[in-house]
Order: sequence, then C-alpha cells, then structure tokens
Amino acid sequence: MAFPALRRWRGSPPRCQRAGGGGLGYFVWTGTVSAIWPLLGVSNQLLAAFALAIGTSVLINMARPATPDHAGAARVHVLSTL
Repeated sequence: MAFPALRRWRGSPPRCQRAGGGGLGYFVWTGTVSAIWPLLGVSNQLLAAFALAIGTSVLINMARPATPDHAGAARVHVLSTL
C-alpha cells in the first residue's frame, strides 16, 4: 500500500460529522440551501479539470501519438467550448 497510515484510518471523527451536519442544518434552517449549489458547481468543475489533467498526462506518458483525426476533433471541441 502506498500510504500505510491509511490502513489504520477508521473514518472521520464524530466531531467532524457533527460539524458537517450542523452546517447543513444551518443552511436548511435559514432557507439558504440554494447557496450550496454554486459551491457544488465549482467543485464539479475542479474535479473535471483534475480528471482531464490526469488523463492527459497518462496519455502523454504512454507515448501514443495522436492521429490527425483525434487531434482535430479535440481541437474543434476545445475551440467550441470557449
């Protein structure tokens, strides 16, 4: 195992669970649950960026040359999202 300390990990402590539950309860109690959605959207975009970076680096390290069809399709996709 790469991280032996993870073998001993037994989950988050109850105080962290209470803090998370209390924070969610606060948002529900005050009626500002809609404030959470932008945060979730940002975290989703960050996760996608990390996945793209990792996937790209894996493909580069595999040393597989991209065919012109794949490179062109990727370029069109990137340019269409700007």
